[in-house]
This record gives sequence, structure tokens and C-alpha cells, in this order.
Amino acid sequence: GFIVVGSEGRVLEGLAELKASEFVNGIRVQRVLGAAVEAELAQEIKAMVSAQEVRERLKEKLGRWPTPMEWADRLGVTPHELQTVLQKGTVAKNRLVESNLGMIYKTVKTVTVTFSGSLSTISLDDLVQEGVIGLLRAARTYDPSRGVRFMTYAAHWIRAAASRAAQSQARVIRLPSRVCAEHAALKKANRAFIEAHGREPTEAELAAVLKISVAKLRFVAKTANRRALSVDASETNHATGSLKASDNGVTSSVLTMLPSEEDLQARLDEEMLRLDLDRTLRHLLVPRERAALRLRFGLGDGRERTLEEVGNIMSLSRERIRQITVSAMEKLRGSEEKNTLRAYIEC
Repeated sequence: GFIVVGSEGRVLEGLAELKASEFVNGIRVQRVLGAAVEAELAQEIKAMVSAQEVRERLKEKLGRWPTPMEWADRLGVTPHELQTVLQKGTVAKNRLVESNLGMIYKTVKTVTVTFSGSLSTISLDDLVQEGVIGLLRAARTYDPSRGVRFMTYAAHWIRAAASRAAQSQARVIRLPSRVCAEHAALKKANRAFIEAHGREPTEAELAAVLKISVAKLRFVAKTANRRALSVDASETNHATGSLKASDNGVTSSVLTMLPSEEDLQARLDEEMLRLDLDRTLRHLLVPRERAALRLRFGLGDGRERTLEEVGNIMSLSRERIRQITVSAMEKLRGSEEKNTLRAYIEC
């Protein structure tokens, strides 16, 4: 039968449970491939990836996965030739990945040094597995025509995957990777200044080294050092670090600053109504009808408009807007979706 090879092949299954110790104790002995062999494997992988991209586009067009015959016809080959391309591509990717597994451990170790103060929630084994995912990604996108060896190219993807995992899992609330990178650069510049001058730098000196403003320096330092606050904790004065008392002398809890249950329910109902209404309009009406109703009844900004105002916005006459509105309302009244919207009024 016709077999569709998965995007990651058998490599991802085999490496999903690999631990750091396994990389140290035997995987690194894999022989490194030559440049010519890497280029040949990359071409076979590229052919497989191109075929898979055609299959994805066919799915979007047909609304379903294409049959093997439809897939092969779009590529201008026979099903047997297509199967050969997929199998060769998978074998090539497996070989390219397996011959470079040894570099994962070494590359990931540099990440553990960079994020040494933030890795209490992620283990080295987890980082190694993230590195495997980065290596698989590199194998699918490697282009030898750029003049770079695969080992150099893959090191970037491995380091990026491991760094992203370290950044996202080291905090309760994830910071953008850009902010994490800026904070890492700040710490590096601070260490270098201390080693060179034997003292802590001032904000102005550190900002000058990083070529950013003092305000930006303070923002990066404050954002990266901010920690999540428990809802059971008392409200704290962030300027002094002291507890903030209410007018009657009682320290207020963070819970008292949260919306009430009734407010949350009202917001939830409002959001659900907005989503259901938007879904109904998109399902039943054409774009012009949707735009006319939204402007006429203020469904977007809460401001209702006259027919003349809507006509001026849409560059149509007042009478034409009235006709479009009447037609749209008739469609809504005759649909089954009206019962869904009526439930919000009756409840």
C-alpha cells in the first residue's frame, strides 16, 4: 500500500526519550559526513519537503487530504515515483541527523551556562530533547548552496531551540525572547565591566556600553527581574517593599483587587455573545452586508449610525444601505442561528 511518511520520520520517535547521558556514552562516535555527501542528502530531503508542501497546499484547496493519485498528479509523477521520493528523503534526513547527534550535547551545554541562574525548572535531559527538535528542523531546511557546512548551520537551530525552552520554562510568566536576549546581554556587559574596572558600573556607563538609553536599561532590568505574585499575598508597595495598608489600617489582599464573580460572568457572557455574533455574521452574510450591519447598529464600537452616515462611510446611497440592511436582517431571521443569539437576551 501507499505509505505517507511523517514530517519527522522515524527519527523523532527514536530520539524522543534520549537522555543527556546517552549522548555522552556513545552517540558522539558517529562519523561526520563529508561536504559532498551532505549536499547529496540535502537535495533528497529538499525533494521530500517540496512534495509535502504540495500536499499541504492541496489540502487547503480541497478541504481534505488528497489521495495518493491526486498528490502524484499534481507533482507530475506516478504514485510509485512519489513514494520513492518520500522514502529517499526520510532515509537521507535520518542519516544526516544521526551523523550529527554528538553536537547536541556540546551545544546544549553552552545554553546551560548562559541560563545557569534560571534553569531550576528544566533539566539537562529536557534541553537535549529540545536540541534534537532543533536538529531535525535544521535537517529539513539546510541548503548547502549557501556555502555553510551542516554542523555550523545545525548549531544555530539547536542553540535556538534549547534557549527558547530555557526561557519559556524558567519563569511562571514567559518573557519574549527579545527581552531575554537583552537581559542576557546586560548581564554579560556588567560582568565584563567589573572585570575591566574592578567595580560595578553606573547605569549611564552600562547603557553606554550597550548603546541604549538609561530608560531602556531600567526597563530591561526591571522586566527580567520581576517575579509572579501569589494571589494570597498581601498588596506590597513596590517602591519601598513594605506592605500597603488600606484606610482602616488593614492590609489588603491581592484577592480584593480582582473582579467579582458577577463581573467576570458578565464579561464572559459579553465575549461569548461577541464571538457567536461574529461567527453568525460570517456564516450567513457577504462582506458588504456584514459591514453595513456593524456600522448601522454599532456592533464593533458600540456607536449606532444613521443610514446616511453608513452610506457616507461605504460610499453608497442611503436607500442602498437600507436595502442591504433589510436583506441582511431577513437572512438572520430565517436562519437557525437566531436561536443561539436569542438565548443571550432571554437568559
